[in-house]
Amino acid sequence: MMAVRKLLSRLLLNKAIGGIFFLAQICHAQIVPSNCSAPASVVEKYRVDADRMAVLKVHNANLPFKDSVEIDKNISNNYLKALLAVYNATTIPPYDTIFKFLDIHTYLLVELNKFFVYADSSLTWMKNLRNNIIPTGNSTVDNLISKYDLKRTGYYFNPFSAKHYANFRRDTNSNLSALCMKFLYIPGVLNSEPDFTPYDVDNIFDTLSASTTTTPYTMLTYTYGWDDCLAGCLYRRFWTFKVYPNCSIEYLGGFGPEVPSSFFTEINEQFALLDNVVVFPNPSSANESVKILGELPSETPVTVTLWDVMGRKIKNEQIFGSKKIDFDLQTVGLEGGAYLLQVSVGTQSRNFKIFKQ
Repeated sequence: MMAVRKLLSRLLLNKAIGGIFFLAQICHAQIVPSNCSAPASVVEKYRVDADRMAVLKVHNANLPFKDSVEIDKNISNNYLKALLAVYNATTIPPYDTIFKFLDIHTYLLVELNKFFVYADSSLTWMKNLRNNIIPTGNSTVDNLISKYDLKRTGYYFNPFSAKHYANFRRDTNSNLSALCMKFLYIPGVLNSEPDFTPYDVDNIFDTLSASTTTTPYTMLTYTYGWDDCLAGCLYRRFWTFKVYPNCSIEYLGGFGPEVPSSFFTEINEQFALLDNVVVFPNPSSANESVKILGELPSETPVTVTLWDVMGRKIKNEQIFGSKKIDFDLQTVGLEGGAYLLQVSVGTQSRNFKIFKQ
């Protein structure tokens, strides 16, 4: 069922993008002056979006940089200028919706820092990784760790399998697909991929990302989805802009159903309260439950949902009647591996990737 929902969601997304192209052809809105500078805190926030969009660009347009671990800074800087130009255009009609209430950013489908290596645990270098011994004794693995300044952040295993996961982080934003490919050439490695999140609520994308044709503008589309977003979101709103080299912008309009007004009265408070939710231990052993702790401003019902990596719902529980969250999620007996834990209040949720050993 979830696969069908995701397919329908993708079809709706493709239809919406077609609508965006149609808008671009027929709309000639007023061009609004803006600028491409911002405080360091804002630049840092949108730098992540720009790097993520640059990685997508080199893959979608099949550019030479797609095989490079380092991100093409020319492409990234161009995206950063465009993102800051839209951010600074405070007079556009949907400004408050996009930036103040929804705070839209790129979808984490493209992870820039964290990835895993899935390999035969009987190999000496995997045994050393399990014990956090680096150098590992494998020259190729050690060269990659040294060259890209990788940090081993975790090691997860299934006692019934000889194949284990080693998790790594690189502090510099990177094209991790290219880095994972280097690990895949190592004997004994079965898989290596960037981490991901399946919960694609908001996103910013280059509408012309797959094009290799030079245009006198960058076309950015901001989108927000709601209702069953683990399966792809049943509803989605789009806002599209042209950004010109002088940092002026042209708002082409919105497309899709309007975001429910109830989101605007609840979203900021709920995101703030979910920020203090913690989950531990992670990873947890076979005989441990997972504790969820947090505080709420009022006695608000909380829903806790657990999915496996195939998208199957394993548990769904509600917590009532207290301003404090202090809940033991019973995970004893679950198979070892990765799971997605979602803590929800009203229309807002926070996701945690948890592991059972």
